Amino acid sequence: MKFSSSQQEVISVRNKNILVSAAAGSGKTTVLVERIINLIINENENIDNFLIVTFTNAAASGMKQKIQKSLVKAVKKNDNKDHLRQQLNMLNKANISTIHSFCIDVVRKNFHVIGIDPNFRIGDVNEVDILLNESIDDVLESAYTKKPEGFIRLVESFTSNRGDAELNEIIKDVYKFTLSFPDPLNWLENSVEMLNMSEDDLENSVWLKAVRENAKLLLDGSDEALSLAMRLCQESDGPYTYLEAITEDVKNTNDLQLMLERDIREFSQHLHNIAFPTLKSLRGKGKDEINTEKQEDVKSLREEYKKVIANLKKIIPQRSFSEFADDIRYMYLPMQALYNIICELHENFKMKKIEKSIADFNDVEHYALEVLRQPEISETYKNKFKYIFIDEYQDSNSL
Repeated sequence: MKFSSSQQEVISVRNKNILVSAAAGSGKTTVLVERIINLIINENENIDNFLIVTFTNAAASGMKQKIQKSLVKAVKKNDNKDHLRQQLNMLNKANISTIHSFCIDVVRKNFHVIGIDPNFRIGDVNEVDILLNESIDDVLESAYTKKPEGFIRLVESFTSNRGDAELNEIIKDVYKFTLSFPDPLNWLENSVEMLNMSEDDLENSVWLKAVRENAKLLLDGSDEALSLAMRLCQESDGPYTYLEAITEDVKNTNDLQLMLERDIREFSQHLHNIAFPTLKSLRGKGKDEINTEKQEDVKSLREEYKKVIANLKKIIPQRSFSEFADDIRYMYLPMQALYNIICELHENFKMKKIEKSIADFNDVEHYALEVLRQPEISETYKNKFKYIFIDEYQDSNSL
């Protein structure tokens, strides 16, 4: 196969971490295999020094077949036959698997570190889901009995008169999402504590940062639309009488962009005072010379600008920072109650699985992390693997 210059660069580059981004079907996996083969043939690397992570078991099997096929071809052509035959012999034991298969292997070999049954099995999806629902019922029953601080507000905020099915789903969704982080309960606790804020805290909060980023994107789009509208108005057959209104719109957009960076309170005040000047009618002899398509395009582009302003007013209602901070702080107690429920759920669910000697995929990821955080074990794996290849890297999370 002939490789492009950028593909060849991926195959040949050494002594650095690389991230390869390309469209679906463009040959990323083929290039990855070629890079592996290249290291084995040209640099005498051993395949058991590689950790190769794929997204599915089928992909892992396919990867092994491709590497095997390439090695067989290389044996026929290459002088270094002994080394290549050795690699073929080691291929079945090579670490080419899904991330979960790798984690399971790490946990089974080091089960004593985390104190679990080495003969644990991966639970069936339905079986695990039943245990999770039972655990949610257990912790909710306990909470309804004890009524801890904030719990009643949590129930009132997220349940209807017909039961607490919505709250059950929220607990389940938050719990599953939380498990995608390396230290899930710490992450959740820190996230909840962010709600306990003052008006001054709001200034530098993640919420205001997100609002600013969203507003900037909208205003940048508006600026592009209005700039095009202005150019159309200035063309010889453009709707020249609309230029005055469009110019004022551009000024308002530019002012908002500056205020957004400088002072969001000033931005909010100006935003809610914006008016849209009327487009002046086209009259007289010049009216017949105007291109009607350009006239409609300018109107359409201006409507885009108006929609942006309307959206921004929804994102940032005309309220004080103190009121915004009060709203966020109001959720602190119920979210603290949710955090406590999820902590109890985590322990309850974990014990149910341990009793049955089962684990789910989240468990094996966290168990593997716990094992690999042991300095001696970490050092062993660090010395074992010289290269790590991850196919479909975009599907991995921070854990």
